[in-house]
Amino acid sequence: MKKNEQVIYISGHKNPDTDSIVSAIAYANLKNQVSKENFVPLRLGNLNRETTYVLERFGFEEPVLMESIKPRVKDLAMDEPLCVRENLSLFEAVDLLQEEKRHTLFVTEEGKLFGLVSLQDLWRSYSDVWADEILYDAKTPIENILKVLRGEVVAGKEVRVHKRGAMRVFANAPKKTTNAIQKNDVVIVGNRREDQLECIDREVSMLILTRNAQMDPDVVKKAEEKNIMVLRTSLSTFMTARLLPQAVPIAYRMTRSDLRVFHLDQDLDELRKEFMETRFRSYPVLDGDDKVVGSISRYHLLQAQKPGLIMVDHNEANQSIDDIDYADILEVIDHHRVAAPIFNEPIFFRNEPLGATATIVAKMFFEEEIEPSKEMAGLLLSAILSDTLEFRSPTSTEEDRRMVKRLGKIAGLDPHTYAMEMFREGTKFHKEDIKSLVQGDVKTYEIKDKRCRIGQVFTMDLSTAKDLERNFQKAMEDLLKISQEDLFILMVTDILQEESLLLCVGKLKEDMQRHIDETWKDGFFLMPKLLSRKKQLLPKVLSLFD
Repeated sequence: MKKNEQVIYISGHKNPDTDSIVSAIAYANLKNQVSKENFVPLRLGNLNRETTYVLERFGFEEPVLMESIKPRVKDLAMDEPLCVRENLSLFEAVDLLQEEKRHTLFVTEEGKLFGLVSLQDLWRSYSDVWADEILYDAKTPIENILKVLRGEVVAGKEVRVHKRGAMRVFANAPKKTTNAIQKNDVVIVGNRREDQLECIDREVSMLILTRNAQMDPDVVKKAEEKNIMVLRTSLSTFMTARLLPQAVPIAYRMTRSDLRVFHLDQDLDELRKEFMETRFRSYPVLDGDDKVVGSISRYHLLQAQKPGLIMVDHNEANQSIDDIDYADILEVIDHHRVAAPIFNEPIFFRNEPLGATATIVAKMFFEEEIEPSKEMAGLLLSAILSDTLEFRSPTSTEEDRRMVKRLGKIAGLDPHTYAMEMFREGTKFHKEDIKSLVQGDVKTYEIKDKRCRIGQVFTMDLSTAKDLERNFQKAMEDLLKISQEDLFILMVTDILQEESLLLCVGKLKEDMQRHIDETWKDGFFLMPKLLSRKKQLLPKVLSLFD
């Protein structure tokens, strides 16, 4: 992914099943092959046992878990950070900011932030009245002086201005000038031999020769004996005196305390508030290791866009991410009933009455004349077999069968043999799994003024579920206390025997049980040939509320 590239997310529904996860992964894979944008699959909950097995079987990582789609700092098209070392001179800092057309420098060491310097701070340094000893006070590197004056070393090996002294100019009035020059001063001087010797005798710390002035070898030797640094510049005395203070390192001017920084995971609402309360035009963005990775300004905030979202295997807002209003919904790929629209503008909406959303996604691969890889074919095959219960579900179609056959050839798998393998791995559960099972493959529905959830658990042995009936019922009741919904129906489906046990809890429990079958009194109720939540159970629930 390119830095700051706009991301479009692809997400299945909450409490994801295999079809939901696989459709998100596969559609992102397809879109990244045919589009220029960057598409990233998401998940809105924990994976069930079957889905985990499928992803590991074909070598795919689980999608990133996202709990909020509110735009965050990481979604902004940030600028590259302008990071510098603390020894950078004021002169170089101004030059760099003007060249890059920026307003703030971030002073860092090994990526960690130590301070900020704004262009305003640097301009102010030109007008500030500084002490004559500023070069020493700021611990100015000799390298800075050489760069600012475009100079060279004539004598001396010091790294910094190491003695406290004032900046002086040796003028043409020797008596007055020499009276002003003190020990350890930094003196700007010309090519007069007697002036140079006078400064050396007074034990200045540094001599700066202007206009490429020469120094006789014996004078150089005397300066070295007294540990006096001698530099030479082609600049005039006036320009040397004017530029010399700009050799001061930016560490002397930078803001060190109360630094305002932002992190990649902060939402933009926080940024808006902070931008109203601070003065800097640009702010550093830190990653999880507190290293500077970007720079943002009010401009970036004004240019912020809603994150793009493609919904797969669902089209209802209450089954999607909680703060979906913050997203820009671009597409829907689904095989469920179409609920009330949640889109303000026309979008690409593909809904087909097939057994799995993965069948639609697989069709789209071939429509683009792209054959999925062996691994991707295995992934899509798994999702179709899972959602259709290997064509036992009444939602299955001939198109699902044809697609499974086609994908099986690419993946090099016998669909029936593989389906049994997948079902065996995915339907094992024990008492300690019950809490996660009743929170797992669950879909919620808002019907008129009632709220209902329908969950489904698959097994190859209903007797295990019967033995754990009380545990299932308690876990469902505990969940309803939190969700405050009116009804929770759980289907425990035997894939091979093609039948389901139903368990019902909630305020509408008795109404629902009578509506399904007058003989259903309490506990699990066996329903032969009941396999599909969407096509068989949901219509019964809807008819009760109607």
